[in-house]
Amino acid sequence: MDGDMPAGFYDLQVDVVDATRNPVQNARSHIKVEVRVVPEIAFQNHATIRLEYNADTPIDSFSFLYEPEGEKSRLTRFKEYMERLLREDKCQVDVFSIKKSEAILQTSYKEVIDIRFTVQTEKGFLSPVLLNGLLAQYQSDIEQEIDARILGVGIDMCKLTHCDNGCQTVNRADTFGVMVDANNTAIVGVNASAHDECSCPVFLPPSSCDVDVCYNDGVCHNTYPGTFCECRNSNLNGFRCQGNTRSFNGAGFAWFKPMPACTSLNISLNFMTREDGLLLYNGPMRRTDKAEQKDVLNYQDFLSIYIKDGMPMVDLQFNGQATVELKINSIVTDGRFHQLTLSQQHKNLEFVLDECATLTSDVNDASECRIFKIAPDDDERLNIVTPLQLGGLAPLPTGVDYPEFVSGKKSLNGCIRKLVVNNDHYDLYNPVHYKNSVEGCSSYWGNACQVSSADATSNSVSASNNYCLNGECYAEVENAVPNVFVTLDMLVTVASVK
Repeated sequence: MDGDMPAGFYDLQVDVVDATRNPVQNARSHIKVEVRVVPEIAFQNHATIRLEYNADTPIDSFSFLYEPEGEKSRLTRFKEYMERLLREDKCQVDVFSIKKSEAILQTSYKEVIDIRFTVQTEKGFLSPVLLNGLLAQYQSDIEQEIDARILGVGIDMCKLTHCDNGCQTVNRADTFGVMVDANNTAIVGVNASAHDECSCPVFLPPSSCDVDVCYNDGVCHNTYPGTFCECRNSNLNGFRCQGNTRSFNGAGFAWFKPMPACTSLNISLNFMTREDGLLLYNGPMRRTDKAEQKDVLNYQDFLSIYIKDGMPMVDLQFNGQATVELKINSIVTDGRFHQLTLSQQHKNLEFVLDECATLTSDVNDASECRIFKIAPDDDERLNIVTPLQLGGLAPLPTGVDYPEFVSGKKSLNGCIRKLVVNNDHYDLYNPVHYKNSVEGCSSYWGNACQVSSADATSNSVSASNNYCLNGECYAEVENAVPNVFVTLDMLVTVASVK
């Protein structure tokens, strides 16, 4: 068939003549062909599982597609499981590539079968961040469903890369198909491959409007130079129409894109709580023993920021072996907003509370607001493909546990606001997945920031909203009095409009 055939179903009829027989025998074969188009947006939003290749069992491309008599193929069982898991109306799971490949383990190479797929709903293609998270969360159930071992969720080419600084995994496809023939069924899929690209994904403000400059249906306007996002929702206070604040009730979580693999990392967030709890976790979603860690593709790198005994702490591993712990000796469970900043420059780590604003010149001990350490590992990047989990951990199936370093940590009962990673202001309004979490923080500060007829000195902003003319209103559990949070990027944006 021609490579430019339109998408659709085609019936082919083939007449076969066997002239070697006497008498000559004739047969007619009917073939049904389905042509599917994989648009660029679908390829950008695909997820991958890497199955362990086993020639004896067998687990290979043929056996994944093959449909035994009276049974469903592994392909069909995988698609049906994902559809049940997602519980979306009109959910279409499309496996567009089944390809034998070779993966780099920590000590060797291993043959794998890469299964690349997309999920489309009425709202569009689901994010690979969500899909990779669900695959990791329910990995043991999926393995049981398809009777195959998953060595990796997603493809991370940055662990053993030649890149000296930043790295990101880039997926590419060419015009050559990859064919899998399973007797009655054959698939000519997309010949896709993953590569390491030596760049650190850092957000740089665009000089002019482009796709995805503004979040949440915001309208982009050119200001020559620069851009301005006109937001459709008064709760979206980020300069790209991001939601700044999210609250958690002590039993929730929210998923966002994972940390970048950079040797230079700067993370900041504000939080408010009266209890110990997990603020942020990015790392493995299942426990593996030492022997298994050498034979899987998802590494044990992780980052955990949490409150313990009322004090902020960080646990971090670059290579799954040596954990670095940072602790600031100040109580922060006081119902007020506090800012935490974690900075990494290669092996140098610095953890700062409230920009050391309470530190005076006559105090030599800065441990109440700052700690500095040097990581012992040669690896200087976080290599993580699972979602960043904010405010708590997503529950796992029965019998599956998180790694020891994060298992058992309490979920946050409080608010998190303005999460920024390498100048990338995360959109807390629109996580890819969440539970027991809502945008904003009104459940903790009440109606302090609601518009009313009261004046600016009371517990509500004025009807004209002048209290927060060039900023964002926030309050604290301690006194529920409204305050103004002003960011430089917002002021620059306002100035550029004028």
